[in-house]
Amino acid sequence: MVTKYVAKNTSSKTATEWDWTKWKDQEESLRNEETIAESGRIFVRNLAYTVTEDDIEQLFSKFGEFSSYVIHQ
Repeated sequence: MVTKYVAKNTSSKTATEWDWTKWKDQEESLRNEETIAESGRIFVRNLAYTVTEDDIEQLFSKFGEFSSYVIHQ
């Protein structure tokens, strides 16, 4: 048996107000975080287990030199 899902309105806020609040909270929590430009670090996740350091270096070397990288398995 298949039934249609009907969302319940559990809040008095409209969808527009709710989305704005969520983004405002996220912006506030990120205010003291370093940017990529400040730290020079980038994290890449969900790579195949067969990816090697050479593969990563070849892919990202066009953006600059690597000072270090770590692959966790």
